[in-house]
Amino acid sequence: DNSAAANSRKRTITFRHPLKHKLGPKDASMKKHQHLHYIPYHGIVLKSCTYGKGFPAADAFHVEDMWIIEPCNANAGKSGGQAGGVTMSVLFQIHYSKSTMFRKMIDASTKQEYTQMYNKYMEMAASALGGEEKTKTSDVLSVKTVEEKPKLVKEAPPAEAPMLRIVALLAITVLGIFALAYYVSKLRSRVASLEEQMEEMRQIMIVL
Repeated sequence: DNSAAANSRKRTITFRHPLKHKLGPKDASMKKHQHLHYIPYHGIVLKSCTYGKGFPAADAFHVEDMWIIEPCNANAGKSGGQAGGVTMSVLFQIHYSKSTMFRKMIDASTKQEYTQMYNKYMEMAASALGGEEKTKTSDVLSVKTVEEKPKLVKEAPPAEAPMLRIVALLAITVLGIFALAYYVSKLRSRVASLEEQMEEMRQIMIVL
């Protein structure tokens, strides 16, 4: 059966991962989603997505990795001949959902852990097959970080906003007019009072 469903498997696993940092918890809760694809005559692809919680910046990133196993001579295997071994490639990238001050530390520790995991797996595979693995650490991992910047949606102002602005401006204008009228009224009263005082002074001068 070469259907996609028959050649594909999914699973989710949870585990505790030890932390080597001096500060914080000694281990963390991890969840890994895996999807395995088997492609007849071409190989196997295992895709994983790992999330963690319970440690600093755990909600700021997740790690995706891909293990690709393919025959060195796919045509020989398809024709019924004898293929000459397999090639395994491991790729991974770190997805950041938000900025974090621990980014450099996360990049360095993730690359180191994946390199160690790959080397241990190759040693185990070589021991099980009774041979020696042919691999180069430099060809295994190349850290790639992807920052997922949240999309900012600018909300349109409500339809009544222009009318509210007009009403506010009118209210300010009316208050200004009333304040000016009050000031003019007080000024006139003051002028009238001064005129009365000057008239009284004139009358006094005439009498003198």
